[in-house]
Amino acid sequence: VSVSFAGMTLSTHLWRVFVLIFIVMVAYWMICKSTSAILRLFTFHPDPKKGLDYLQKAFSGMLVKDQSIVVKTLDKAKKHLGDIPLISWLEGQLNLLNKDYYKARALFYKLSGMEKDTALGAYSLAQMTVRDKSDSDAVEAIKAILKVYPDAKNFASQLVGLYLKNNDPNAALEYVDKLYRANKQEVEAIIYYEKWKQNLALDNLKKAFKLAPKLAPIAIDYAKKLFQNDDKRAAKKVLLKSFEVFPFVETCETYLNLGSPENLEKIERAKNLKNAAPGSWIPYYHLAKLCVRENMIQLAADYIENAYNLAQYDFIADEYANIDALLETPKLPDLSKSKSLKSYWICSECGEHSDHWTEVCPNC
Repeated sequence: VSVSFAGMTLSTHLWRVFVLIFIVMVAYWMICKSTSAILRLFTFHPDPKKGLDYLQKAFSGMLVKDQSIVVKTLDKAKKHLGDIPLISWLEGQLNLLNKDYYKARALFYKLSGMEKDTALGAYSLAQMTVRDKSDSDAVEAIKAILKVYPDAKNFASQLVGLYLKNNDPNAALEYVDKLYRANKQEVEAIIYYEKWKQNLALDNLKKAFKLAPKLAPIAIDYAKKLFQNDDKRAAKKVLLKSFEVFPFVETCETYLNLGSPENLEKIERAKNLKNAAPGSWIPYYHLAKLCVRENMIQLAADYIENAYNLAQYDFIADEYANIDALLETPKLPDLSKSKSLKSYWICSECGEHSDHWTEVCPNC
C-alpha cells in the first residue's frame, strides 16, 4: 500500500494496516470500558431492593420512635425509589411527631393531589382535621378518600356524623342511603332482631336469621330458641349454616355444646363444622382438643397441624407443642412463625369487641 501526501510517499504492507486498525479498535474499546467503570464508581444508580430495605428500616425506626434512624433511612430510600406516596406519607408522619403540623399538612395536601391508587394523604388530612375540630376540612378530606375507596363504609359513617353535627341532614341522608343500600339486609335483620327482643315473637327472629345468617348473635339466639321449642334438628342446621357463611368461634362453641352432648358426639359435630368451613382453623382446633380428651393423640396431632397451617397463632402453637409431646415419636414441628392474636374490632358506641370484623355491631 502506498500513500502520497505533500510530495512524500509512504509504503507499507497491507497486513500492517489491518494490525494498526485492530490496535486502534482495541484501544478505543478499552478506553470506553474504563471510562464507564470510572463513571459507575462516581455515579449513583438506583437499586429498588436497597430502597425497600431502607424503607423497612424507616418503619422500624418509626415504631421505636427513633427519629434519627427514620430521617437517615427515608432519605436513602427516596434516592433509590423516588418520591413515592408511602415515603411522602412517612415524612408527613415524622413532621407530626415533631409537632410541625403546618409542614405535615402541606405534605399531605401535596400527596392527596398526586394519589390515584391510594388515599394516604387524604386519610391523614382527615385524621388531622378531625383532631383539630375543623369539620369542613374533615368533610372534604373524607370525600377525597371516598373517591379512591367508594366502599369505605367507616368513612361514610364519619361523614354522616359530621353532617348531622353541623345541622345538614340532607347531605347526611345521601350517605345514610348509600350505607343502607350496602348493608340493607343486615340493617333489616337487626331491626327484626330488636323487634324480637321486645315482643319475643319467633317469626321476627326467623326473618332476622334469613336476612343475615352470618350475624352470629342472631343465629345463636335463634338456634337456642328452636332448641327450647324441642326443634333440635332445626337448631343445629341454623348454627351450621351460620358457621358456613361466616366461621365464628361463638357459633362453633354453641353448636358443639347445644344440649350438653357426650364428647364423642361433640367430635362428630366438630367434623360437620370442618366440612362446612374447611378453610377455617376453628373446627380443627376444637377437634384436636376433643380428641385429646378421648386419648386419640395421633388424630389430635393431625387436626392441630391443620389448624396451625391455617392460622399460626400462639395459642394454637402452644396446643400443637403440647399434643406433639404426647406422641410416641414427636415430630418437633417448627413453630417459630407463630404470632399473637392482637387484632380486636371495637364498637365506638358500646365498646363491644371481637376478633372478627362484622359490618353491624351485634351488641348495639
